[in-house]
Amino acid sequence: MVYICGMRYLWILAGLLVMGWAQDTPEGAEEAPYPAPTPRRRIRLKSNFYLEVGYNHFMGLPADLATSDKGLGSIKLNFQSIQMLRIGKFYVGAGPGIVIREVRFEKNAVLYRDTTGFLTYTFDTLVTIQGYSAKSKFQLGYLRIPLELGILHKGFQLAVFGYGDLLVWVRQKRKYSTNDESIKQIQSGNKNFGTESLQYGVGGRVGYGGIGAFFNYNLSPLWRSTKGPDNVRPIQVGIYIYDSFYKKPKSSTKRRGYSS
Repeated sequence: MVYICGMRYLWILAGLLVMGWAQDTPEGAEEAPYPAPTPRRRIRLKSNFYLEVGYNHFMGLPADLATSDKGLGSIKLNFQSIQMLRIGKFYVGAGPGIVIREVRFEKNAVLYRDTTGFLTYTFDTLVTIQGYSAKSKFQLGYLRIPLELGILHKGFQLAVFGYGDLLVWVRQKRKYSTNDESIKQIQSGNKNFGTESLQYGVGGRVGYGGIGAFFNYNLSPLWRSTKGPDNVRPIQVGIYIYDSFYKKPKSSTKRRGYSS
């Protein structure tokens, strides 16, 4: 009899334990998975390339040397390669590039250095009296080395940079044309213009999906005060194309059935 009572109590206790377990874990519920480990930030080296289309302006030029964007004047391309050291979504980058600064003057300006070596200018009006249309452009080409800090994440880019520019070429091109003929006059070499060969400045860029806007501004003057117009500083604004490195993840949902 004692044995039967003891077994009854054991069965009652086991039933209570099973009911308590069932309340704590509802039917169909799964055990909570362990939290996924936080991925480590990987350090990666990536190559990128910027193709920039920029409008050039020289701040501080004399008023009668005003520039124009007529006929795409003052608009040029830049080519910038950059090696990016990426840490997560952040990066630091540097690399060589070619920057072209070109302005078209509204008037037919002729630049030259006087007997003291100071850059001055005059205007050739005779050709227009003779029925020619005239264009006058001033172009400088630089080798640029930037140092860029930024964010590149899911196609979005935001960056600031500083740069140093080394002069490679400089020239002035004047073109005279009529319905019958076209004449070009090119004067090249920095000895004819006396600009500072080493320039430096700052800039920034913001983009999404491989296209964006940029600007850069020279902190250094284009001429020393003893060699040309004082405090002339180039500025450039425009759009650029870049590699965002972003690929949208493929959907894991599979379509079922037939579609018409």
